[in-house]
Formats: sequence, structure tokens, C-alpha cells
Amino acid sequence: MVCLNRRNNILDNRAYFVEAKIKDIATVRVGYSFRSRLDVSRDGNVAVIQMKDLLDDNTVGCDGVIRIDLDNVNERHLVCKGDLVFRLRGLSS
Repeated sequence: MVCLNRRNNILDNRAYFVEAKIKDIATVRVGYSFRSRLDVSRDGNVAVIQMKDLLDDNTVGCDGVIRIDLDNVNERHLVCKGDLVFRLRGLSS
């Protein structure tokens, strides 16, 4: 359940709530699945978020991300400021 106000802003527990399914208010996508070992490149054009980069406080630890060279990056696989990143397995989300 996601709690929103009438302007679709996320709220705390003192405000007006609307129950909604995530698929009705957001676009849900899975990450890029690499088929082989990642070849780290210090000056790579893409920073890669791996499971180990998802911290216990539900944030992304950007200090440890690796960079790779990846041609033809599809926009749907890029994470932007404000995006939510969920762990689908491992520690509880």
C-alpha cells in the first residue's frame, strides 16, 4: 500500500490517505541482467548498482558502485534521481 494525498505526494501517517496499487501509480521495471562478469572501467560510461550497493536503510550506496563501458544503453535501464530501487531477493524489503 502506498499512502498519497490528493496531489499524489507521499505523506506521513497524520495526513489523508488513499490506498493504491503500485502498478496504478508508477512504472515498474526490472534491472538489466548481465550475462557475464563485469569488466570494471575506471572511466566507464555507466555506473552499475548491484545488490551489495543497496544499504540496510533502503538507500543506494553510491560510493562503492563500479563503472563499466556499455554501448547502446537502453534508457529504461537507467536509474534517475527520485526513482525507487527495490531488492527482489535477499534481505527483506
